[in-house]
Amino acid sequence: MPRALPIFPFWPTLLGVNLWLTALLVPLVLGRAAASGVVWAAAPLAPLALLVGLGLRRHRAAQIVLIVGVPLLVLLPTAEGALAVAKLHPPVAVTMQLLVLLGYLAAVCANLARGLQSTFSEPQPQAEDPGHESAAALAPGTAAEPPLAGWHSVARVPVVSSPHVRRRIILYRLLLAMCVAVPALFLYAINWHPDNVRELRAALGSPARAAAMQASITAGATMLWSVLFHFFFMVPMDAHLDHDRGLRSRLATLRAASRRGRPRLNLYLAILVALGSMGLLIWWSL
Repeated sequence: MPRALPIFPFWPTLLGVNLWLTALLVPLVLGRAAASGVVWAAAPLAPLALLVGLGLRRHRAAQIVLIVGVPLLVLLPTAEGALAVAKLHPPVAVTMQLLVLLGYLAAVCANLARGLQSTFSEPQPQAEDPGHESAAALAPGTAAEPPLAGWHSVARVPVVSSPHVRRRIILYRLLLAMCVAVPALFLYAINWHPDNVRELRAALGSPARAAAMQASITAGATMLWSVLFHFFFMVPMDAHLDHDRGLRSRLATLRAASRRGRPRLNLYLAILVALGSMGLLIWWSL
């Protein structure tokens, strides 16, 4: 039987709490003299959203909260205002926050993918070894010959000859190239395109504010593309490869209901009929 998933997985919880501490709580404590009451009131929302999202991560809305809501609740209070000064965000701290953010997103996506796989997967029966069957079928007293050392049978991969399958493989490769090219284009347009960088510096007035805005826009674009990739690419692709996602979900629901161990009404009716039949037989025998 598959192992039950924990309510609060270790790595997403640890990295989410560390992201909240390093990116919001530490600057808030250091700049508490200039922080407003709204920021103090919004500070507990990020860990609360983290715990609620992890507890309800099987639902689509909770997954969006984990991937988008928690980073936004952590990063938005320090993007502008009194908490956006450079002394509260040294380069080492910003680098650490970026690494923790990437680790958090990777851990959350991996945990969601693992939960989805465990929901729709079922253990396959182990294939019996034909060599074992042939050895068991030998007559008693005859010894089975050991296999030749150094010889292995390798299954040949069949050559794809169908034009339909070839077109499908080409389509999959184009989708993979698009998944790499689109975020790379976003990163280039935000951070390295000369006209965009020039206009951003002219609008914000200083290179430091422009760099901070670039980092915020890069984080937002990363989270946006993560959501789009998960919900509009991986989910339809998984449904396409499974060919019948609804049937597999119903089978998973039936397996989960069978593991609960709760007897249904049919069992009680069968027990009552059996007891009545036994009583009737005893009465007839008397």
